[in-house]
Amino acid sequence: MKQELYHGEPTRRAAVWKYGSYRQRYILYRLPGVVVTKKGTVLIYCEARTLKETDNVGNNIDLCLMDVVMRRSTDGGKTFDEGTFLAYGNTQYETMNNPLMIVGNDNTVHFFYCRNCTRDGGGAWYRRSTDDGVTWSEPRCLDAFLTVPHHSLLFGPGHGLCTRGGRLIAPVWTVTPDAKNFEAYTLYSDDNGETWAMSERASANKDETTVGELSDGRIMLNSRCKPRRVTVSPDGAAGWSPSYDDPNLPDPFCMGGMETVRIPGVPHALLFSNCANEQTRTNVTVKCSFDDGKSWTPFLIDEFEGGYSDVAIDPNNGKVYVVYETFLGSVTRFMSFSFADVFLKNKS
Repeated sequence: MKQELYHGEPTRRAAVWKYGSYRQRYILYRLPGVVVTKKGTVLIYCEARTLKETDNVGNNIDLCLMDVVMRRSTDGGKTFDEGTFLAYGNTQYETMNNPLMIVGNDNTVHFFYCRNCTRDGGGAWYRRSTDDGVTWSEPRCLDAFLTVPHHSLLFGPGHGLCTRGGRLIAPVWTVTPDAKNFEAYTLYSDDNGETWAMSERASANKDETTVGELSDGRIMLNSRCKPRRVTVSPDGAAGWSPSYDDPNLPDPFCMGGMETVRIPGVPHALLFSNCANEQTRTNVTVKCSFDDGKSWTPFLIDEFEGGYSDVAIDPNNGKVYVVYETFLGSVTRFMSFSFADVFLKNKS
């Protein structure tokens, strides 16, 4: 039986982070992500970059002194709290990067991030929350599970997936030991995050990657490329199909987000967000597929600005949330809209 779905006009594109927030400490807010808990709490998070040079990282803005910050909303994205810091940079490990979250079927929120892109002993780290992101466990290092040789290893960014069967899947990508190539994998768990394993290499996919579950339970990885590059596995761990380019998902070589729509009484669907422009980081668009990615219906979010983005849906009512960068993260914006009004209304 179809549950009551949210109906309403798309909200304005609010600036949830902008230059100078948090006592003028941060210059850029990069790699945003969004998840929605089973209780409807919206969590948005990102890298908060100071751009300060440090002894270890020089002037590389992707490796500057930065923290990971999160904001919570308990009223459907109308208002957010001031923010919680989930990871702090310091003089030894300046860069707290590539945040990623997964909401488990039991409503545990799993949080992943890297220190110094896992270089120089920084490592991959994990925390969890069982109270909708109010409190978090102490950081736990996952390096023992990173069995693939690498120069660097990074999560997503954006968010990962909990399958209908309960497997937690975090998309990851690596820089090979010779620092010359990128490769895509997943890090997955079948025991609610107690232990983890690396997947087989995901065919010819590489670079920043997002993940979705198809209607038959197969797992799709969608990676940064021009256009987007896709591969599919029976279980997200092995047997990846040959990678292929999706001409329906043009991209300027930027990060995108994916969400699996599983709402009782509503057809299975995938949502995908990116800058739908082959040349510039503009035209932020959310696309919906009811046929496992064979075709997509677009909904334009922002014609003039854009950057990295992520998309999530409230499983209780079908309200869709989008978070995306503008001006290379000088301003990060947030908006919402009705899945039913935008995508279900005109579905035959």
